[in-house]
Amino acid sequence: MLYLITALVAARRTVADGYDGVGFVLALQRLDLARFQPQPPGYPLFVGLGRLVHALGVPPATALAVVSALLLGAGIGALAVAVKRWAGPVAGGLSAALLALSPLSYALAVATLSDGAGLGGLLLAIYLWGRGGASAHLVGGALLGAALGIRPTYAPLGALLLGVLGAHSGRRALFRASVSAAAAVVAWLVPFALLVGPRTLWSVVAAHFYGHFTDFGGAVTADPTPGLPVAALLRGLAQAALGPAWPLAVLLLLGALVSGPPRSWPAPARRLVATLLVGLAVYLILALLALPVRGHARHLLPAVAMLLVLFAVSLGSALAVAGRRVRLALQLGCALLIGWLGVTSARTIWSFRAPTPGAALAQYVAASYPRGTLLYGGRAARFLDLYWGSGSARPTLHFGDVLTEAARLDRLPAEVLVTSEVLASAASRARLRTVARFCYDPRLPAGLRFDPYADGCVELRAYRFLP
Repeated sequence: MLYLITALVAARRTVADGYDGVGFVLALQRLDLARFQPQPPGYPLFVGLGRLVHALGVPPATALAVVSALLLGAGIGALAVAVKRWAGPVAGGLSAALLALSPLSYALAVATLSDGAGLGGLLLAIYLWGRGGASAHLVGGALLGAALGIRPTYAPLGALLLGVLGAHSGRRALFRASVSAAAAVVAWLVPFALLVGPRTLWSVVAAHFYGHFTDFGGAVTADPTPGLPVAALLRGLAQAALGPAWPLAVLLLLGALVSGPPRSWPAPARRLVATLLVGLAVYLILALLALPVRGHARHLLPAVAMLLVLFAVSLGSALAVAGRRVRLALQLGCALLIGWLGVTSARTIWSFRAPTPGAALAQYVAASYPRGTLLYGGRAARFLDLYWGSGSARPTLHFGDVLTEAARLDRLPAEVLVTSEVLASAASRARLRTVARFCYDPRLPAGLRFDPYADGCVELRAYRFLP
């Protein structure tokens, strides 16, 4: 409910969250994977659910935020119930509070991106599997398959969850859930492939996958920075999970482990912690190798969820066996941590819903220039497509492309617009006039700045052709 209320209250300030968010919003009008509407592999169920909400009269961007809010909110609630069953009511309550108020979780729950909605579907599957029984395994598997239709890039995480289910519930459970998940995937993948064209789908997905690891994706194979970004990964994980309150959480965890060591915890809690540690380690290795953790932390949302549940279970188990004074101190510390998280997340969401540099630039161009004015640029320029239609912005990062295209026009415009993302020679830069400058809210954490710009700002520049 918290997420849904926030998404509706912030509706007027919701435009799109980064380059990928623009693609999702545009996809509600027309699917076009070649133009990244949305980016491959298509996220068909997320787009479909967004269209259903949009059909009720909700604006496109807000419709996507509502889908994320409902699914992630439901997933967190279901996970808290499952944790309560496995590790007690204190651990379940802490899981719900920490996950709901985590800065990254809160932001992605009201975003126009599929991360939160996809994780919510996976959490619902985990809840059902935790109940046990053949029907729960089948329905949970179907939910996992549906979650992959919301966010197909969670496929490695889905495989990891199936492996955990097999380890804890046996081969029959694994078989039932796997078959059900595969059937659900086929149920959305086949119609989607027929809709966009099997060859088109394969070609754009293959090109996107290749580019992710060789050019634009931010994986270690495409990152020119030497070394593995271990420090960036751990720093991003701590800040995304708990914001500035992470040192307090570390102190609380250390106090809990000293006062109530793991050997004193109930066996179900110990098994859950061991499972979470293995899952967290595997996912962090995947993130370290294949995800752009240097730029922003949204790809760490599953790791944030595992980390916070791990913390909640450890603290809840320790509280159950700690002495009276230690228990009172830990309880006060938990209350302070939750309050701190609440204040931090409220400020974060307010900044998150302020116009981003790209959105502010597009709003300025749409309000100040006649429709059809040529705008060249990268991520920031694409926001203009939200106001003037898909393809209005001209994607380029080199000023030479601007001059080449101008030479091909039937009528040379007096002036064109470019963003500061476009690289130009010294001679060309001297003729570029700065029109306006747009920056991120300085209070917005770096991990939630989904489009990276030099010094957090982007400039709108004008180039006038000589008569």
